[in-house]
Order: sequence, then structure tokens, then C-alpha cells
Amino acid sequence: MPTTTSISGGGDHNVNVYGDGTVVAGNGNDALSIAGIGNVTIGDGRDTINVGGNGTISAGSGDDRISINGSGSISVGGGDDTLTLRGSGQIMQAGGSGNDTINLGAGNDTIVVQGNATVSSGTYYPGVLTQRGNGRGTMGNAGGATISGGSLVVNHVNGVTQDIAVAGKMTLLGGYSATEFVGGTGSTVMTGRSGHDTFVGGSGSDTMTGVGNHNVFDFVASQQGGQHVITNFVAGDQLNVEGHSLTYLMSQNEVSTHDGNTYISVDGGKTTIELEGYVAKTTGGIADLGHQDLHRFFADPSKL
Repeated sequence: MPTTTSISGGGDHNVNVYGDGTVVAGNGNDALSIAGIGNVTIGDGRDTINVGGNGTISAGSGDDRISINGSGSISVGGGDDTLTLRGSGQIMQAGGSGNDTINLGAGNDTIVVQGNATVSSGTYYPGVLTQRGNGRGTMGNAGGATISGGSLVVNHVNGVTQDIAVAGKMTLLGGYSATEFVGGTGSTVMTGRSGHDTFVGGSGSDTMTGVGNHNVFDFVASQQGGQHVITNFVAGDQLNVEGHSLTYLMSQNEVSTHDGNTYISVDGGKTTIELEGYVAKTTGGIADLGHQDLHRFFADPSKL
């Protein structure tokens, strides 16, 4: 039968529950351990809380160490916290002065951070990472993100990690498995590592850097208005501009090469794409691109 423990007032307390339990405590430096399913509500202080199963933990401000071995949710205030969630769930940091270290397992997670955070996952299945305010976040050994005042969504589908920069200023680093980066309305720097990554431009400004020569760069009609730079486009990479063939863009004088770069302009100049350091093989300018070069711009040869 679950145990319910209520601790009134402040002070430092040690509580151990050897099954499922609920603990409610006030301010103070408390140490709480629940072996099974746990629900904890606690005030400000420097607390250590461990839940062996699924759990829900709400803590105030302070430098807390909180761990849930299953799925659940963790909510904290300001402070330098270390938060671990092994299963699926949600982590919310409400303190703008927070500077948290967040460790994730293999679940699908939502993280809301108003201050600063470093987020890591051993298997890099972090689910969803969202940051609001002027905070910064970083994600783990397999991939990472530095965020300043924005929102980032991270999913995994069929072995592919998806990083969606919804808004704000951020830097995304892919993992060693395939990553799909999606830009948003803000400023995003995307760097791949697997050599088989996909970069999707947003409506803001993006800088895209792939590794190797099997990357795909997509620009979709629903994200018009962006300014994009691809730093190392090479033979073997693919570039798609939805709704526009390269032949059409060339006929409208919207493809040009100069200063060692290739430039593509779409939607009357609202969307621009720069292939930094890449000049297509031509004999008299961009209009003389050979068929082999055209394949570098479009994954689907039928669009030529």
C-alpha cells in the first residue's frame, strides 16, 4: 500500500520509503528516497530526491539533485540543479537564474528551461527540448544545442534524430547517427556529424555545415523568406528547392556565381541560398551547367 508522508515547517529531514509513496515537505535541505512510484512536493532548499520507479517531483529554488529512474515529470525553480530522468516525461525549470545539468535516458522528453541548462543523453533519444527566455542549453555527447531565447524540439523517428529550431538563436550539433535539422524563424547554426544528415531551411537565417558528401539540403515552400548559407556543399550532396526547378531559376536569372560562391534566389529574393566556396563547373557561367552538376542541386532528377 502506498505510503504518504507529510513534513511541516523547515529543517533538514531524511525520508526513506521502501515502496510506492507520496512525500510533501517544506523548506530545508532534505534527502528523500522512494523505491517505487513516487510523488514529491517540496519547498526551497538544497534537496536530494531519488525515485526508483515512475514519479512526479515538484521542487522550489535551490541546488537540488533529483533523479527519476522511470518515466514522469520534474519541476524546479532557480538554482544549479542536477536532474535525471531515465524514462519518458517532462522537465520544467521555472527560474530564470537557473543553471541546470539535465541527464536523459532513452525516453521521449519535453524540457522547458527559462534559465541555463546542459542536457545530455547516453543514447541520445531526448525527445523534445524546449527553451524559453534568455537561457542556454546543450545536449549531450551524441548531439548538442546552445540556445539563446528560443524553442527547440528534438524527436527520434526510425533511428533518425530530428532537431527542430522553432524560434530563437541557437546552435545545433548532430550526433553520430543521422540527424534531420529544421530551421525556424530565428537564427540557427546547424552542424552535422554523421555524413548522412538532412538540413531543412527555416524562414529565418541558417548556416548549414555537413560532413562528408551524402547530405541533403531542403528548402520548402512553407518556409519562405529565409537567408541560408551552406558552408561545404560538395559533389554527392543534394539540394532541393520545393516548387522550383533549377532550369526555371536559371531562366529567371536567380542562380549566379561570383567571388567563389554560388547564389540561388527564390520567391523574388525573399529566400536566398548561398553555397559558400562552391562554384559549379561551367564554361560560360551558371547557365552552362552540365547535367552532372544539375544532379547536385536536385535529389529528384525529374525536377530538372
